[in-house]
Amino acid sequence: MGKSLATVAVLTLSAILVFAQQAMDNSSVIKLVKAGLSDDIIVSTINASPGTYDTSPDALIALKAAGASDKVVSAIVLKASGAAAAPRANANGAQPATQVPTTQEPEVVGKIFFLDPATHALKELPGEQWKRKNKAGWGSVQAINVVQGARSSFRVSSSDKIAFVFRPFSDLQSGNIEKMEIYPMEVKSGERTCVVAVTKGRTQTGTNDVISLEAVKYGSSSYLLSPPNAHLSPGEYWISVPGADSLNDPIITFGVD
Repeated sequence: MGKSLATVAVLTLSAILVFAQQAMDNSSVIKLVKAGLSDDIIVSTINASPGTYDTSPDALIALKAAGASDKVVSAIVLKASGAAAAPRANANGAQPATQVPTTQEPEVVGKIFFLDPATHALKELPGEQWKRKNKAGWGSVQAINVVQGARSSFRVSSSDKIAFVFRPFSDLQSGNIEKMEIYPMEVKSGERTCVVAVTKGRTQTGTNDVISLEAVKYGSSSYLLSPPNAHLSPGEYWISVPGADSLNDPIITFGVD
């Protein structure tokens, strides 16, 4: 048994040394993940090795799908950001063609930004005033959020890979990132509405129309949020933000065409 463990340790160390001598990229990290190496070993290898990483929304989602943890994805993003901040110039002073784009973090906390799939620029989603109304039915009461107007001013294409960037303004929000969700809204009579809760007797439940968001660490203080398969059907939506549920806090809206 001891000889077997020693053999595994030697092979693992050899693999790490091989990667450390080569330029790392996303596929290299996926190989380490598939090999079953621990997060600490993979992060140490990323930090100790030269590398060029793709930190686009599609690439980060692919890393998560391959089994990479948030810790590993965060290490990749931070490594790529550091590489982009001080790229090496060619002999003639020109910047290398394969320069990794710098990770852009939101300057404003507590806001939702759309990550443009083409330019990687961050575009802030609008906040709209809303009201809550209760609708009584047979043995139940629906809590409904209502926003005036049939369309959000912020539009994205259904063909776009949808990803948002969010920088929490408090530790409470950071601890509730997984609770951020997208609510489809129904358009009727010039209003957008959404059922957020149903109360039956003393029991309150949510709605089945909620769309969960996959969250990964994006920068040192922000998160990348994406719906399943990074796509949404055409329609109107709002994003719930933990800690922003007062009527004084605008609802964050967007539309998909």
